[in-house]
Amino acid sequence: MSTADDFLTFCRMLLNQARHGATRLLSAESLQQMMTDQTPPEQKAASPFFPGSWDTSGWGFGGSVTTRPDGISPTAGRYGWAGGFGTTFFIDPDQDLTAILLAQRIMSGPTTKPSPWRSRRRRTQRSASTT
Repeated sequence: MSTADDFLTFCRMLLNQARHGATRLLSAESLQQMMTDQTPPEQKAASPFFPGSWDTSGWGFGGSVTTRPDGISPTAGRYGWAGGFGTTFFIDPDQDLTAILLAQRIMSGPTTKPSPWRSRRRRTQRSASTT
């Protein structure tokens, strides 16, 4: 368990070259490797995630890495995680920016359509409340 403030502190540490205050928590090499695409092209070709997802992204150590400018950032190098239940964070060193969204929503795919599970749950809740 953690807090939004802890998460923000972690993101700021990554933006600050892996330093928290005067203390270095990761080596410069570790941070660079963490935020560098580690997914080889042959693996991307053999195992697409969502259609087009590999066009601008890959996987570093512990998170997603933007490899080319996309609709969110005009530069490559953004690092973060978009979780299946909606919690998302990223840091963009070139923009000196971090963003954190703490949400709980089931992701059914790369679109904004509600998941079928969520719709069934609502119908079940409504029918239970009418009986």
